[in-house]
Amino acid sequence: MRWCRRLAVACWLGAAAAWLAQAFVPWTARGPLSRSSLLDAASLIQDRILVSVPSWTVWLALLLPVTGAAIAVLALVPGVVAATLRPVSALVGTAAVLALLDALTHFRTDRFGVGSWLGIIGVVAVVAAVSLEWKTRSRHEVLP
Repeated sequence: MRWCRRLAVACWLGAAAAWLAQAFVPWTARGPLSRSSLLDAASLIQDRILVSVPSWTVWLALLLPVTGAAIAVLALVPGVVAATLRPVSALVGTAAVLALLDALTHFRTDRFGVGSWLGIIGVVAVVAAVSLEWKTRSRHEVLP
């Protein structure tokens, strides 16, 4: 079962890398944001230059890389607290990715840019990591 834990850590780190990298690449393949990174788009939205995107996306654009960094740290930390915070962080990051996909691409795959795909890869990686961690937990760790 030790290989399972190592694979889970690799999945956590992969998700963290994807969610950190997505902030620096375009999220859409077409339109006004196709040449801007997510962080650039956040500043355009905040400065009210780009008004076609909801203003709450600025918070998500900042939340997702922070969540990725938190997952990277938590992936390497053993213990019950870290094991509890990892899935919570995964849930927050997944919700942020889905909300950004809705706001920026309306879930149209022909509009997905590199950032959209990285966000989805991160979601798949955290689902795999949570599944692997659940498999490796003993009965004593799950039940009080």
